[in-house]
Amino acid sequence: MSETICAPVAAVVTQGFGNIPTWDPDFYARWGYPGHNGIDYGALDKTPVTGALSARLSKIGFEANGFGNFAVQDCGSFWLYYCHLDAVFAKVGDLVEQGRAFAYSGHSGACYPPGEAGAHLHFGKRVKTYAKTDPWKGWREPFVQEVITMPTEYKVPKMPKLPQGIVRVDGLVVRRKPGTTEQATGMKLSSGQTVQVIDSYKQANGDIWLCLGYLQWVAGLYQGKHYVAFE
Repeated sequence: MSETICAPVAAVVTQGFGNIPTWDPDFYARWGYPGHNGIDYGALDKTPVTGALSARLSKIGFEANGFGNFAVQDCGSFWLYYCHLDAVFAKVGDLVEQGRAFAYSGHSGACYPPGEAGAHLHFGKRVKTYAKTDPWKGWREPFVQEVITMPTEYKVPKMPKLPQGIVRVDGLVVRRKPGTTEQATGMKLSSGQTVQVIDSYKQANGDIWLCLGYLQWVAGLYQGKHYVAFE
């Protein structure tokens, strides 16, 4: 396998591996670690999270006082963890391809500060074989290269292609968040343009917003009118 681990989200790093936070120096010691056991990205709620490698999802779980909603990729000799997620729209057994969105970042679990203000993606790598005396208990800096050997059982069906829609109006404005008037760098779509939809969000009033990428939302159904059609 020739792939190398890539960043799983389009956001800046807010905390590196091994960091000891000033706001609570003993925070990671509660879990028995000498410091931060991964890399944090300052991703807003509902930011698309993509596969850092092409590998199968082996676990999707929840830890109320830890990782919150999390997903794990089995990469042969190690696992990749994606934590504090808002939602995962793949399932265990799916082959998540590198660069393919499969989840949304969020603020579930133990985030600081609590609530939406603490939204971020915790990205971690844990090797399967490590010494009992290892203070990190197998956690490693994610971008330090490991030997990647995929077992034969990785021959599983790939995730289905993301749905594509056709824009039905000219000048459809791309927003930063669903239901807002804040434009995404002035982006507008033309009638007849094909768009790939990562996820959707239905508001209480029935309006449906479609996510096209990082901070890129368009109205699919707005005030009863379809702005994007699907075959």
